[in-house]
Parts: sequence; C-alpha cells; structure tokens
Amino acid sequence: MAIELYWGSGSPFAWRVMLTLEVKGLPYESKLLEFSKGENKAPAYLLLNPRGKVPTLKDGDAADIGVFPLVQLLLRAASKEAARPLNLGLLPLAQTFPNVARWVQRIEALPNYQRTYPPHWRE
Repeated sequence: MAIELYWGSGSPFAWRVMLTLEVKGLPYESKLLEFSKGENKAPAYLLLNPRGKVPTLKDGDAADIGVFPLVQLLLRAASKEAARPLNLGLLPLAQTFPNVARWVQRIEALPNYQRTYPPHWRE
C-alpha cells in the first residue's frame, strides 16, 4: 500500500514533505485538500488529523502529522538507492540564465566582495 499524503495548495509545510517524497523516490498518493471548501475541517479528515492542518501522512492505518517528524521519518525510510538525481536543467547558469550570470559576475567583481561570505563559505 502506498503512502497517502494529504496536503493543501500554498502550504510550505506540505511542500517540504512532498519534496522529500519526490527526492527520495518514495511512491505516494497525493490527496489535495481544498481549504476554500473546508475539506481540511471535514469529519473524515479530522479523524486523521484532529487539528485540521496539513500535511498529514497516512501509511496503512497509521497517520502522522508534524512536518519535521514526517521529513525525518521519510529520510530514515528511504534508502540511498531510492534517491534519484535532481536534473532541473538550471545549470550551466551562463547558458540557461545569461542575464543572471552577468549580474552574478558584476557582484562578485565588487571590491571586498569575498569579505561578505559567511565563515563556513571561506574554507
């Protein structure tokens, strides 16, 4: 049985869980709740998540809520072999976004630009 993810459009908390599922390549069934219709306050959904918030992850009979515990659970459940590379088509930057690349070059050419780096970037 696949994982069921209950989520709502515009929820950054749900996006974190969805991204984790996608990056780790875990199969899941997407259940979009429409806030405008009050689907997150429907009695059936309140049985899964009494707070009526998203996201909610249902695996079999167990349902879990809370973004960071969900992400940690998914990361532990996914093996490294299940992960697939993200080929977003954004690189090389100079070819994909030439205006942005020129802007970055101009910023990096400013005097003392390197001093603005956080300490962990300077290594």
